[in-house]
Amino acid sequence: MDDQIGSITPGKRADLILLDPSALNMALAGDTDPYALIVYSATPANVDTVIVDGVVVKRGGRLLGVDIPRVMKEARASIDAILERAAAQSRPQ
Repeated sequence: MDDQIGSITPGKRADLILLDPSALNMALAGDTDPYALIVYSATPANVDTVIVDGVVVKRGGRLLGVDIPRVMKEARASIDAILERAAAQSRPQ
């Protein structure tokens, strides 16, 4: 699989996450272990760019190709349905 993965090279498959280190929660980067900083301090808000299999899916902190209002509407409908079923289960029969 060396011809497909293992390095960041044109033509190879890659998943990359690029973090924005300029945020306040990342400000301790000076002498701090960068791996520990990412694990213990980074949040999704620090993710600037995501590339999946060579395709940019997030850039500048914004998801690309996702209809956010539609996803939110579907999530709300799902939550409402779950709450309705839970309420029906708790009613005396």
